[in-house]
Amino acid sequence: MRLLEGDGERVLARVSIVLDDMIGIHGLAILPGHRGGLHLAFPRHSHSDGSKRDTAHPVNSETRAYIERIVFGAYRDGKAAVSSNKREA
Repeated sequence: MRLLEGDGERVLARVSIVLDDMIGIHGLAILPGHRGGLHLAFPRHSHSDGSKRDTAHPVNSETRAYIERIVFGAYRDGKAAVSSNKREA
């Protein structure tokens, strides 16, 4: 998994993941969620008619929960490491 900083407002972080060492998904975004939580947005493609469609997404709620648990955990751990390093500097 690779976490990159987002714009700090709408996008908190950009994420790339590899599933079972077989497929990579790039362009996931961690967004502020409702009620102070986090939301994981999967990559989308814009069509010429203005519609948008997911290019990759979990096919059931269990898979979404599994991916969110791992990605959000890494995001929170990364934020804590950055925060503690700033205090030491």
